[in-house]
Amino acid sequence: MGYKNFLKGPAAISTFCALFSLTLGTLNFVLIKFTPELWKQLNFLEGFVINTVVFGTLASFILAFFASDKKVRIILILSALLLGLTLCPLTIATGIF
Repeated sequence: MGYKNFLKGPAAISTFCALFSLTLGTLNFVLIKFTPELWKQLNFLEGFVINTVVFGTLASFILAFFASDKKVRIILILSALLLGLTLCPLTIATGIF
């Protein structure tokens, strides 16, 4: 199983959604943690970040079921669950408070 299996068909979209959600959620957390003044100026992006992280993870989870390779499918489903159980609540909580 190589990385090329993650870049074919629905698995590619699932991988992209997961990576995009992870990147945006991590950037959100870093901005809030280390530069809260900058985040207050970028407050209009809050809804976009929350929606993108939550729905990107959800899209990644759903599309993972359509991956052609069984190992890729399992890895994508588990990674989407991990994102959904860790990053999504963190993003929502930091956005609310």
